[in-house]
Amino acid sequence: MTTFVTNDRRLGVVISGDVHCRLIEHCVRAGHKETGGVLIGHYTDLHDQAIVTEVTGPPSDSIRRRASFIRGLAGLQGHVDRAWRRHRYYLGEWHFHPFMPATPSDRDKTQIKDFSQDAAYACPEPILIVVGGDPRHDPQIEVGVMREKNLVTLVPSDEVDRLLPR
Repeated sequence: MTTFVTNDRRLGVVISGDVHCRLIEHCVRAGHKETGGVLIGHYTDLHDQAIVTEVTGPPSDSIRRRASFIRGLAGLQGHVDRAWRRHRYYLGEWHFHPFMPATPSDRDKTQIKDFSQDAAYACPEPILIVVGGDPRHDPQIEVGVMREKNLVTLVPSDEVDRLLPR
């Protein structure tokens, strides 16, 4: 399990080992094309951490290219509705930059900002996870959350711990 946090540790995103493995499996299957899906999970009682319990793969109507990914909608609403009944919710999006840095592009930032403002998503602070690099040997993961119209990058909590004064 890895916890990503803001530098002030006020907000965190928890990714279990199983979810991490699923992300990497989707990326390996994608080869040299971008892919992605949605993040499903829940928040802690204090709403200071999002717990990602599931990642979907790309819906069948998604458009996957070497340097772009447009997530489709086929079957997604039913999946989200079933998750809702289990008290699991849409938390955001993820996608893969094959053999490239995991840094979100301007398009990625614009899209997640649009989702944060779209009432249909009911998620004013969506999470964006970007996987980059070689998924078989050295995958990189960058996690961000949309806050006050800006994508804030989170870092693994152990990195923040190393920077804190002792």
